[in-house]
Amino acid sequence: MFLNNSDDVDKELSFSLVESKVFSVFDGGWKLKIIDKNTTQLSYSVIVKPQGIIPIIPIEWRIKEDVPVNLFAVKYAAEKLHENRIKYKEDGNLKIT
Repeated sequence: MFLNNSDDVDKELSFSLVESKVFSVFDGGWKLKIIDKNTTQLSYSVIVKPQGIIPIIPIEWRIKEDVPVNLFAVKYAAEKLHENRIKYKEDGNLKIT
């Protein structure tokens, strides 16, 4: 995974399949786009190519099931990090829980 990280620009996290018995391609990424001071848009994209003949419906279902859970986890982690950065600015000690 690769993260383009700068405070002044939108963020992007990309991933690429290393090895799989099911997929020949599973590449994608997450993008964070700063909308305004209090709003950030998170988007997800993926390119999937199965090895052999696999119906697309189970793949789509799995992605539809996993993405919302991942989005909530990312939202929770971002909010906790934001809270801790505010605490850090106030008392000078950063503690991530």
